[in-house]
Amino acid sequence: MFIPGGSTIYAYYPPGVPLLYLLLTSINPAMNTLTYRWYILLFEAGVDYLIWKIASIPSLKISQTFREKGVFYAFFGVSMLTVLELFSKYDSVLLFISLVGVYFYLTDHYFAAGCILVFAGFVKIFPFVWMAASSSIT
Repeated sequence: MFIPGGSTIYAYYPPGVPLLYLLLTSINPAMNTLTYRWYILLFEAGVDYLIWKIASIPSLKISQTFREKGVFYAFFGVSMLTVLELFSKYDSVLLFISLVGVYFYLTDHYFAAGCILVFAGFVKIFPFVWMAASSSIT
């Protein structure tokens, strides 16, 4: 990247970033910012839905009131708002993909979970933390 009046900055992007970029531009080829914000909101709603689905897995034995509080906290919690507002909006897409992988793992679909989580790991490194955390749950 070249900054006028400055120097050149080199940035390394993991190999999955172009694939995620192609996904986002294929959904919104006109690059409309309002449309972009709407489907990012859909991915954020999908994250909350997946938190609910994961908490609803019978083998985890999570009570209904705890599930409701968890979804409410995930939507309005400081950690979620920090990820979405300070780091970047497209992290909600990656968070959604990671949670799909965790859900497949917890429902014993190991091959699908591995493929999804490895793809998410190619985009950013934090899905590998999810893999470690989900393996310690079971």
